[in-house]
Amino acid sequence: MAEIGFKKTDNTFNLDYTAKTKDWLDSRYRRDNSGLYRAHRPIYGFGIEPSEKNHTIRYGIAYGILKALNRLQWETTLDVGGGEGYLPKLLRTIFNRESYTSEISLEANLRAKEFFGLTGVTADVQRLPFKDGSFDIVIASEVIEHLQYPQLGLYEMARVASEAVVITTAEAYASERERVLRLKTRNFQAPHSERNYWHPSDFRRLFDGEVRVLTCTKAFMDIDEKSIDQREAIDLVRNMTPLDDYDRDALDALIIFLKNDASMGEPALEDEIILDQLFSFKVAHNYRAVEIAPPPVDKLCCPVCRGNLEMREDKCRCSNCREEYPVFEGIPVLLTQKPLSPPSASDIEKAGLKPEGMMHIADKFAPKDTSRLNKFSCIVLLAFNLLFRYITSTVPWKIKFKWLRNKANPSIFINYFVK
Repeated sequence: MAEIGFKKTDNTFNLDYTAKTKDWLDSRYRRDNSGLYRAHRPIYGFGIEPSEKNHTIRYGIAYGILKALNRLQWETTLDVGGGEGYLPKLLRTIFNRESYTSEISLEANLRAKEFFGLTGVTADVQRLPFKDGSFDIVIASEVIEHLQYPQLGLYEMARVASEAVVITTAEAYASERERVLRLKTRNFQAPHSERNYWHPSDFRRLFDGEVRVLTCTKAFMDIDEKSIDQREAIDLVRNMTPLDDYDRDALDALIIFLKNDASMGEPALEDEIILDQLFSFKVAHNYRAVEIAPPPVDKLCCPVCRGNLEMREDKCRCSNCREEYPVFEGIPVLLTQKPLSPPSASDIEKAGLKPEGMMHIADKFAPKDTSRLNKFSCIVLLAFNLLFRYITSTVPWKIKFKWLRNKANPSIFINYFVK
């Protein structure tokens, strides 16, 4: 088992989908012609536009991550797929510790620098340009469902983390049947699509250590910000972000992989303090950060050979393979078109993963032929699944009724099945 993660006839990974996703994300994070930026996270505050909808669930996911990190020992974090840098800035503000962002989109990193003074690293999570164990905790929030090769992304996160990996994903299901049904309803050629559907056992099979699979947010709390005010949203986030064992009432899963005898302890801050700071944190549309934090230069390495990088003002060069990378407005762009080879079994074990677990992930998330399934029938079956879940869920009926009124628009409702 020398190499893990692709068909035996291949010798490299095809990253065409990843390249399309990068282009799509650059377009997504770019300012419009008037200079206005439509935020991915609620950086302007609850209900403030222009930003993507579903602020309540976005606050809930952030709160779950903050609660988890409040119970871990750490000094540095890396948020991979960090978007416009919202979460790392929250961590710096609340905990006053070093937190960095990495994102495949240069445009996203430019927004992180403008709004939050964070100099991110432009990189592919499937090929992180960071030295082994260079951050205490690596975070991936709503990332692993989009990866072309999730086994590589998970390996890279574990390799770079010294204490823990913290992951959230809404694409986790207790039923393998539902996972197969959802595979049929998605367009896998679309960039940044939800491609990967997880079961809690996948993470336990992969990580060679203590793994906690928790409920980050509960079902039916994704109520549009136009239907409730901030006070109601705070109550929802407070009461429906439990971090207890993952169950059928979970909307978002939170996975914590503890390495090197790391453990979760008592919270350093009261949860109410974190919740208050979370909802108080915001920036103005025209805000520009004055103080700019530098990138973690001492932690960087070549994404091709992992050699040391010689940093210059406009570019950096690997001292080993001599590969050169541009630096744009202080942001290292550590992307490469060189062939990507899989890690060896010994590398996987060194990162704290199980080689057989990597094989399981690689096989499970390889493209599957679902042509024998009728798409309309799959949507109908998923609708019945949702109805059964709605009726049997332990979520209070008051919240479920509010959710149902909010989702009464058919175009919104259908998005639960076709993305």
